[in-house]
Amino acid sequence: MKTFLHYITLLLITLKSSIYLLYGQEYHYSNYTHKDGLQNVSITTLTENSDGGIIIGTEGSGIIEFDGYEFKSLIQQNINNNHQVSAVEINKNAIYFASRYRGIFKIDAQKSLHEIVSSNSVKNFISLALFNNELLYINNNELYRYDIDKKTQSKIYSFKKDISIYQTIKTPNGLIYLTTIGNFIYSNKSKKLVDLNTYFNTTDEGIKNVNFGYYANGLLYFFNFKDNISLLVLLNEDGIYNSKIKLLTGSNFDSEVISTTYNKVKKCFTAITKHGRIYEISNGIVDKKIQNTSLQNISAKTIISDYYGDYWIGSYLQGLFE
Repeated sequence: MKTFLHYITLLLITLKSSIYLLYGQEYHYSNYTHKDGLQNVSITTLTENSDGGIIIGTEGSGIIEFDGYEFKSLIQQNINNNHQVSAVEINKNAIYFASRYRGIFKIDAQKSLHEIVSSNSVKNFISLALFNNELLYINNNELYRYDIDKKTQSKIYSFKKDISIYQTIKTPNGLIYLTTIGNFIYSNKSKKLVDLNTYFNTTDEGIKNVNFGYYANGLLYFFNFKDNISLLVLLNEDGIYNSKIKLLTGSNFDSEVISTTYNKVKKCFTAITKHGRIYEISNGIVDKKIQNTSLQNISAKTIISDYYGDYWIGSYLQGLFE
């Protein structure tokens, strides 16, 4: 029997106390604010385009691009750009973004703005993910799908109560949602949202408690930063599940983990806390990065690593950090 991706390995690493902590090379910060031309220092989301430009979603000024030299609005000046951006996705030359109270929009190569989904039908857009040729978006308690080719919208799932999204993870077989009310996968095969435990055919409580993770090289890793156990999960195409429980050494973070990213250059999973401290995690070892900043709390909102392995941090109060 052929195995599913040669076995998908799900590693749940959680950290509570006394992990082996390494202090590595100092990270040098550059902070970009109004004085550097950034139109809005309240950043909600970041991504990188194919040219290496940093695409910035803001709280009230729409979408901005930073090319390393200057900041440019990606919405034409004669158009209302008062968007509270909650998520951004890039597909070829098009940028899709969720405007929390106005809808789903598309910016084409000519900077023309197109309304994809109106707020008349869905309210409070909190999440947007591009999966294959579909846009999946969530309001307070419902998941919707928009087919880009057919230009049709349909509701996929209604949650039992309002949710917040910790992280979405794209895999070849589905889009995983790690949320405040449980974890789910939008199956590429069934086109339905399924509870993650049901999909993995397990009653393991650990799967319900993970809130961050990443997919790389055919492997899927899960993390929970509150407990101190690790689960190694093997799953084949028939849904057969095996797990090995392992205790890990761990470390307390200086504040709540807000966002994570997988650094393809350094091949490590990186977490950032609310105070802006960066932690790189590799092979169960946490490396707290030393930073040349006196700021004690930058109200970090999101982190990404670019094509060179450098980190970009969006702050809700103090602009962009590189």
